[in-house]
Amino acid sequence: LQKQVRIREYCPKQFIERDHSGTLIPFEDYRRVFEKGKQYFMEESRVLTSLREPALLKILNVFEGCGTAYFVMEQLTGKSLEQHISQKGPLSSDQTQKILLPLLDVLEELHSLNYYHLNIHPGSILLSRRLKPFLTDFGAVKQLLASVFQELPQVLKANYAAPEQYVRETPLGAWTDIYSLASIAYYMQTGEHPPSLAKRETQSLIQIPYWTQKAMNVSPLERPQTIELWRQLIENAVPIIVSHSSDT
Repeated sequence: LQKQVRIREYCPKQFIERDHSGTLIPFEDYRRVFEKGKQYFMEESRVLTSLREPALLKILNVFEGCGTAYFVMEQLTGKSLEQHISQKGPLSSDQTQKILLPLLDVLEELHSLNYYHLNIHPGSILLSRRLKPFLTDFGAVKQLLASVFQELPQVLKANYAAPEQYVRETPLGAWTDIYSLASIAYYMQTGEHPPSLAKRETQSLIQIPYWTQKAMNVSPLERPQTIELWRQLIENAVPIIVSHSSDT
């Protein structure tokens, strides 16, 4: 078919090795968690295959081989949101919403199936040449493995992971993805990465719309609890002018 694709392999490097044939072999003490993670990887891949939202790259195949699991997905010609903002600068409120709203549709459908992204950051959002957004780099498997084995490092994106993701055994849900996507909205509107959680204690956010501030609340219970509730805040928002920290 001469179609460019991307192949993703389930490969938790902390507790596997490869033999001469390329087959993954988990360390004996980690065999159970390896198999659990592989099962979750395949389940998540099949769930993503079932989604039909335009802002999600299509998964073309899910299969096992070489002792592990893989999925094959479309390859997008474009750039990441992070690359776009670093080159073009912050976006207007209207431009932000044009990118944000299709991503809400993906998350809403995903959440309806009791799955969550848990790894939203500027590099996980790809933009086509016409600035159509696509959500990629799902991180629920990494979060699962880190929660099962406390000695494994948390693979979280500073400034974008929700506070509850740093506390083991804390419930995660739609509100977790909402925090991360709101942090993306902050980044798009200001051109700056959100302040770290440590700085949030003493540093207020740059002036941004209420719907962004509300969804970035450090307390999960103070955020919109569903995508639908957050969408209502966005659609009813009163436009404001964003002031950038570099202004004098």
